[in-house]
Amino acid sequence: MNIYNFIYSFFYNFWEKRGNDGRIVGAAHVLFSLIIHVLLIAEIIRNITGFNIISLPNYGQYGINKTMYFFFAIPLWVGLWFFYNRERTKRLLKDYHQKYGETGSKNNVKILLYFVVPIILLITLAVIRQRS
Repeated sequence: MNIYNFIYSFFYNFWEKRGNDGRIVGAAHVLFSLIIHVLLIAEIIRNITGFNIISLPNYGQYGINKTMYFFFAIPLWVGLWFFYNRERTKRLLKDYHQKYGETGSKNNVKILLYFVVPIILLITLAVIRQRS
């Protein structure tokens, strides 16, 4: 099970226990983690080599950028929702429960490593780059 399937399965279970649609929320968490991982890799390359592989628009025009990001993210989110269809979700949840069971602390540490630590690293590297 790769890290994105793990993230999907973890958040599917997390939100389904609370009465939400696990597929759409799990797909949103996978999309967010994909974006964070790509931006983290781009930031690391930019800090090491000085070459900007992802040219993001000017953040001074926040309203325009927010609309463009919305039109970019929604189709990807819906695509991930279709990718994680009911059959794939059943198979992933079966693999998830066989491999990880209900061990909450181990899964929480993995989510910290796969989901939270990249966000913190990305923010730290971006702040360091902006200060210099």
